[in-house]
Amino acid sequence: MAEFEEVIQREKFQKRLEPRGQSAREIIARFRAAALIVESPAIPVPAALRDPDDIHVLACAAGAFANAIVTGDNDLLSMESFDGIPILTARQAL
Repeated sequence: MAEFEEVIQREKFQKRLEPRGQSAREIIARFRAAALIVESPAIPVPAALRDPDDIHVLACAAGAFANAIVTGDNDLLSMESFDGIPILTARQAL
């Protein structure tokens, strides 16, 4: 949640939200209302994970029994899947 809040408030996203009459604050509130908070299990860092700082994303997906991981992070996308969970771009997910 903290990373999402930080990212959605970046200037490049503000420029996209404002013309639509939306704000980062509104998006964050809707995201919080829809989010499911899960306990992330401790998992070993997979050899294929190029950025070990992304381990929390994989652990969260495993803890939530996610159907997919949707991301724009190229380090995660390069893995293509984790523990049977496909890793997709937003375009692929849609």
